[in-house]
Amino acid sequence: MQSPCIGRCDPNSAICPGCGRTDKEICNWMFYTDEERATIMQRLKDNGYGRNESDEAENKGGSVFGRKGKEWKLPPINEV
Repeated sequence: MQSPCIGRCDPNSAICPGCGRTDKEICNWMFYTDEERATIMQRLKDNGYGRNESDEAENKGGSVFGRKGKEWKLPPINEV
């Protein structure tokens, strides 16, 4: 199942700064039909979110998040 996730999530945001999906879209992603996911993916792409070609090339055989070998530093949970 294809996903626009790039591993730059912010649980305190209504719109994910990494992929551009709403929290509802993220939670329901696995339940959407292929057509529904394709529509959302196109909207995200049009708005400049999600994976790009360099992410896809880098992810060949890599992690789910398309950032193999790179670490993301997330803020502590208690920081708002």
